[in-house]
Amino acid sequence: MPATWHILYGSQTGQAQAIAEDIASELQTRPKIRVELRTCNEQLDLATVRRLIIVCSSTGDGDAPDNAAKFVRLLSRSDLPADAYSHIRFSLLGLGDTNYTSFGKCPQTIETKLKSLGAELFLPTALADDAVGLELTVGPFLERLWPAVDALIAADAASDVKNDAKIVDNMAGISLTGAGSGALDINADIGCDYSDDGPVFGDDLEGVAWPDEASLAVPPLPARYLSLVDHPADDGAASVTVDAADAADSELCGDGGAGGAFGRPPGAIGGGGATYLAPLLALDELSSSAAPKRIWRVSLDVSGAGAWAHSLAPGDAISLCPANCPQEVDDLLHRLGVDGRRVVRLVCSGGKKAPDHLPPADRPVTLASLLLRYVDIRQPPSNLLRRVLAEYAGNRRERLRLRQLCARQTSEAKTRLLLGPRLSLLDLLRHFPSCRPPLDHLLPYLPRLQARPYSLANYGSPSSVKLYFSEVYIPAESGRTASREGVATGWLRRLSPGARIPVYGRENRNFRLTESQMTDGPLLLIGPGTGCAPLCAFLDWRRQRLLENGDAKEQQLGEAWLLHGCRRPDWDFAFREPIEVLKDSGAVQQVRLAFSRLDESQIPKLASNQCRGYVTNWIATEAAEIRRLLLGEHKSTCCVLVCGDATGMAKDVLAALEAALTPGIDKVDDSSTKKSGGGSAAAHLLARMRIEGRYKEDVWS
Repeated sequence: MPATWHILYGSQTGQAQAIAEDIASELQTRPKIRVELRTCNEQLDLATVRRLIIVCSSTGDGDAPDNAAKFVRLLSRSDLPADAYSHIRFSLLGLGDTNYTSFGKCPQTIETKLKSLGAELFLPTALADDAVGLELTVGPFLERLWPAVDALIAADAASDVKNDAKIVDNMAGISLTGAGSGALDINADIGCDYSDDGPVFGDDLEGVAWPDEASLAVPPLPARYLSLVDHPADDGAASVTVDAADAADSELCGDGGAGGAFGRPPGAIGGGGATYLAPLLALDELSSSAAPKRIWRVSLDVSGAGAWAHSLAPGDAISLCPANCPQEVDDLLHRLGVDGRRVVRLVCSGGKKAPDHLPPADRPVTLASLLLRYVDIRQPPSNLLRRVLAEYAGNRRERLRLRQLCARQTSEAKTRLLLGPRLSLLDLLRHFPSCRPPLDHLLPYLPRLQARPYSLANYGSPSSVKLYFSEVYIPAESGRTASREGVATGWLRRLSPGARIPVYGRENRNFRLTESQMTDGPLLLIGPGTGCAPLCAFLDWRRQRLLENGDAKEQQLGEAWLLHGCRRPDWDFAFREPIEVLKDSGAVQQVRLAFSRLDESQIPKLASNQCRGYVTNWIATEAAEIRRLLLGEHKSTCCVLVCGDATGMAKDVLAALEAALTPGIDKVDDSSTKKSGGGSAAAHLLARMRIEGRYKEDVWS
């Protein structure tokens, strides 16, 4: 019996999944082996796994992706014997971003746990850094992987290793093998335009030598097993509506809506209990027309959502399940030549099963709604999807280029042309006008439309939850064929009060404080931009504690400092009102504001707690106070919370704090803060605070 290679991925944004699919596709070209591709959570029985490749990212503050969290918990079980997985040889590729201080935490945890349970690496683990470019690590890792894999395959064959594991369909039933070997003869008569010698997409890419057809290592054609069967509109089934501004209640719930919770909505990615259709109370723009980035506040009513809505704590988030842009959906439907109003059911053949993010066979749905809510049409097409597209290109040169773009030899070109500028499926179809794929062959290989988490900005008011977001604008350049907004932020901006939004709670254990930490402090809260939102939730908790306890405010709560920054007070000071309320209530004693884009004429008008610059400028200015907070009599209880954009901000804040602490650190009689190993005493102190749960970050890229 052929040996089975298991490819597992833990992916929050789809990058790890795309790489795992590429690895699985390449492995399929090896003879005498079987390949299974799954999420980590779908492979919770490792007893029969012998050959294993894992591609996994981290999310949040080093957390496991939603589709890998159960897998990590499995490996952490205390009842597993030390040799539980001694039969496993594995390799691991981790994806991360060094803008986050928890870079590579989840994949490193997986490696450590597997090795502690007896598993052995057959190739050293690699950690790819999105801050400098994943391809710088992924490409070399794959180059080392294939010789190591081939050596193991040869060793297995020589020793006649048997793997009796039950083979199940990979990717929730999607076979990676096509009807043939995958070696396509481009001279076959499939309607190619042999006379077209014009340029094709990618010809002008400098420094790239495109391989010829004979040398291409192209994955096999993924199976076409899904059919879109017309569903009569008058057979008594629940009506199917398409409405980009609402949650399409009747379709999502199947029961006429009524705002109740439903169990398996499109876009739900786990956690927080059942998804709930939350009424949108208000959508307020908080920035001026002159602001480079517009900022909005969303008010939702989740009071009817059940227990999870009332158990949310400061630091937690609410995930919103968005819809794609209606114009993009219309354009894609037009490009594919299908009618979005057509009502269908998804039927699989050959015992296959559709991915679980697609509607089940008994749920009728319009084609427009399929593309609106169920699949991500913005994400760069995966290798498997590009392989499908290549099959339906009528122009010979376009077909070859698409095949080149899913070949193993062209990783640099793929990064520069597709992944770097993040071209969408529609972009790619526009660049290859002869490509006319059927929607039923594309659907199984389009990823889930992910939910987006937004931090709570207030506390204890489920009937009026506040969330903040900045608009995202993506210009038409670098191969993108049209300008566009962010998927979730554009969707939110199109909503009107009264719309119902699919939401669920998301606990953020790594950004929570204990009640005594929030009460006693001291607290140093640092949040530029919309990073101020969760910090306001912590301070709102303190405000409500003061209201409960009556007078003598300052005596009831420990000291709290808030450092916040934006561009200009007349542009985007979105948190002016909540900060004033929190300051007046005594929930925060010291507020420092930094404005980075002030005109010279505005500087003389600044108050004593305002400056031109960034939050790091205030850290330098208030260095003596920061030393008092972190090194003084409350040094063992002081907590630091940092929240905002991960692109440099978290590192800059950490460096500024280290610089502020350095002059006073050696005066403290505390041997644990002395210079040790590979860093300054101040860096050692901040690292210790992180370990003790008193230095926490909630950052995003």
